[in-house]
Amino acid sequence: MSGNYKQNLIGAIDVLDFSLEELLNSYREAARTERDKGTYFEQLAIAFLMNDPVSVHRKRPQ
Repeated sequence: MSGNYKQNLIGAIDVLDFSLEELLNSYREAARTERDKGTYFEQLAIAFLMNDPVSVHRKRPQ
């Protein structure tokens, strides 16, 4: 793996981590209760799984 590729990959991961961290922080700020935080996170997980290319191709339970 070339050093330049590795540097770009690490930069991309840093950006993704920062964006997720920002999203989670916005959930923490908006939530009035711990239950609200859990609900926001569950909705995020569902949205991810519904749109993740690996998960979308799996058969969903009826």
